[in-house]
Amino acid sequence: MSKQDEYKLKGNDFFKQKKFQDAIEWYTKAIDENPNIEAAAAIYSNRCASWQGLGNHTKAIEDAECCVRVRPNWLKGHFRKGVSQEAMGQPDAALKSYEAALSTDSKNDEVQERVSTLRAQINERNTRMTPAKCT
Repeated sequence: MSKQDEYKLKGNDFFKQKKFQDAIEWYTKAIDENPNIEAAAAIYSNRCASWQGLGNHTKAIEDAECCVRVRPNWLKGHFRKGVSQEAMGQPDAALKSYEAALSTDSKNDEVQERVSTLRAQINERNTRMTPAKCT
Protein backbone atom coordinates (compact mmCIF):
# COMPACT_ATOMS: atom_id res chain seq x y z
CA MET A 1 0.00 0.00 0.00
CA SER A 2 1.33 3.43 -0.91
CA LYS A 3 1.88 6.18 1.65
CA GLN A 4 -0.85 8.16 -0.08
CA ASP A 5 -3.34 5.31 0.37
CA GLU A 6 -2.25 4.77 3.96
CA TYR A 7 -2.75 8.45 4.83
CA LYS A 8 -6.10 8.52 3.02
CA LEU A 9 -7.35 5.56 5.04
CA LYS A 10 -6.35 7.29 8.28
CA GLY A 11 -8.23 10.36 7.11
CA ASN A 12 -11.26 8.23 6.31
CA ASP A 13 -11.20 6.76 9.83
CA PHE A 14 -11.27 10.23 11.38
CA PHE A 15 -13.96 11.37 8.92
CA LYS A 16 -16.22 8.49 9.93
CA GLN A 17 -15.84 9.64 13.54
CA LYS A 18 -16.70 13.21 12.47
CA LYS A 19 -13.26 14.34 13.60
CA PHE A 20 -13.00 16.58 10.58
CA GLN A 21 -9.90 18.55 11.57
CA ASP A 22 -7.94 15.32 12.12
CA ALA A 23 -9.26 13.96 8.82
CA ILE A 24 -8.10 17.13 7.05
CA GLU A 25 -4.59 16.70 8.44
CA TRP A 26 -4.34 13.14 7.13
CA TYR A 27 -5.91 13.99 3.78
CA THR A 28 -3.40 16.84 3.44
CA LYS A 29 -0.53 14.42 4.05
CA ALA A 30 -1.99 12.09 1.42
CA ILE A 31 -2.36 14.89 -1.11
CA ASP A 32 1.18 16.07 -0.45
CA GLU A 33 2.46 12.67 -1.57
CA ASN A 34 1.26 13.34 -5.12
CA PRO A 35 -1.31 16.11 -5.62
CA ASN A 36 -1.62 15.92 -9.39
CA ILE A 37 -2.57 12.33 -10.09
CA GLU A 38 -6.14 11.26 -10.76
CA ALA A 39 -6.19 9.22 -7.54
CA ALA A 40 -5.76 12.47 -5.60
CA ALA A 41 -9.25 13.54 -6.74
CA ALA A 42 -10.91 11.28 -4.18
CA ILE A 43 -8.68 12.69 -1.46
CA TYR A 44 -9.46 16.28 -2.45
CA SER A 45 -13.14 15.30 -2.45
CA ASN A 46 -12.86 13.76 1.02
CA ARG A 47 -10.99 16.78 2.37
CA CYS A 48 -13.65 18.99 0.80
CA ALA A 49 -16.33 17.04 2.66
CA SER A 50 -14.35 17.50 5.87
CA TRP A 51 -14.20 21.26 5.32
CA GLN A 52 -17.95 21.16 4.71
CA GLY A 53 -18.35 19.29 7.99
CA LEU A 54 -16.57 22.16 9.71
CA GLY A 55 -18.67 24.73 7.86
CA ASN A 56 -15.66 26.17 6.00
CA HIS A 57 -17.15 26.36 2.54
CA THR A 58 -14.45 28.61 1.14
CA LYS A 59 -11.82 25.93 1.77
CA ALA A 60 -14.26 23.26 0.58
CA ILE A 61 -14.64 25.05 -2.77
CA GLU A 62 -10.85 25.25 -3.14
CA ASP A 63 -10.61 21.47 -2.68
CA ALA A 64 -13.55 20.83 -4.98
CA GLU A 65 -11.80 22.85 -7.67
CA CYS A 66 -8.60 20.83 -7.17
CA CYS A 67 -10.67 17.66 -7.45
CA VAL A 68 -12.14 18.88 -10.74
CA ARG A 69 -8.68 19.88 -12.00
CA VAL A 70 -7.22 16.39 -11.56
CA ARG A 71 -10.39 14.49 -12.50
CA PRO A 72 -12.68 16.77 -14.53
CA ASN A 73 -15.11 14.05 -15.63
CA TRP A 74 -16.00 12.92 -12.13
CA LEU A 75 -19.30 13.98 -10.61
CA LYS A 76 -18.17 14.41 -7.00
CA GLY A 77 -15.88 17.41 -7.45
CA HIS A 78 -18.55 19.40 -9.26
CA PHE A 79 -21.24 18.26 -6.83
CA ARG A 80 -19.29 19.15 -3.69
CA LYS A 81 -18.48 22.55 -5.14
CA GLY A 82 -22.18 23.13 -5.74
CA VAL A 83 -23.06 22.09 -2.20
CA SER A 84 -20.69 24.68 -0.75
CA GLN A 85 -21.77 27.38 -3.17
CA GLU A 86 -25.37 26.72 -2.23
CA ALA A 87 -24.49 26.86 1.47
CA MET A 88 -22.79 30.22 0.87
CA GLY A 89 -25.93 31.66 -0.73
CA GLN A 90 -24.65 31.50 -4.31
CA PRO A 91 -27.48 29.71 -6.12
CA ASP A 92 -26.44 30.74 -9.64
CA ALA A 93 -22.90 29.44 -9.16
CA ALA A 94 -24.22 26.30 -7.46
CA LEU A 95 -26.54 25.64 -10.39
CA LYS A 96 -23.59 25.83 -12.80
CA SER A 97 -21.63 23.37 -10.66
CA TYR A 98 -24.56 20.97 -10.44
CA GLU A 99 -25.07 21.19 -14.20
CA ALA A 100 -21.37 20.37 -14.66
CA ALA A 101 -21.91 17.38 -12.36
CA LEU A 102 -24.86 16.26 -14.47
CA SER A 103 -22.72 16.48 -17.59
CA THR A 104 -20.59 13.70 -16.09
CA ASP A 105 -23.54 11.56 -14.95
CA SER A 106 -26.89 12.64 -16.35
CA LYS A 107 -28.81 9.95 -14.47
CA ASN A 108 -27.80 10.97 -10.92
CA ASP A 109 -31.09 11.52 -9.08
CA GLU A 110 -29.67 13.64 -6.26
CA VAL A 111 -28.02 16.09 -8.65
CA GLN A 112 -31.10 16.20 -10.90
CA GLU A 113 -33.20 17.08 -7.86
CA ARG A 114 -30.84 19.87 -6.80
CA VAL A 115 -30.78 21.30 -10.33
CA SER A 116 -34.57 21.26 -10.48
CA THR A 117 -34.92 22.88 -7.04
CA LEU A 118 -32.35 25.57 -7.76
CA ARG A 119 -33.83 26.40 -11.15
CA ALA A 120 -37.20 26.89 -9.48
CA GLN A 121 -35.69 29.07 -6.73
CA ILE A 122 -33.75 31.18 -9.21
CA ASN A 123 -36.80 31.55 -11.44
CA GLU A 124 -38.90 32.64 -8.46
CA ARG A 125 -36.22 35.11 -7.36
CA ASN A 126 -35.96 36.55 -10.87
CA THR A 127 -39.73 36.85 -11.16
CA ARG A 128 -39.97 38.77 -7.88
CA MET A 129 -37.21 41.19 -8.80
CA THR A 130 -38.30 44.37 -10.49
CA PRO A 131 -35.90 46.20 -12.74
CA ALA A 132 -34.58 49.52 -11.53
CA LYS A 133 -36.18 52.51 -13.15
CA CYS A 134 -34.21 54.29 -15.81
CA THR A 135 -33.53 57.91 -15.04
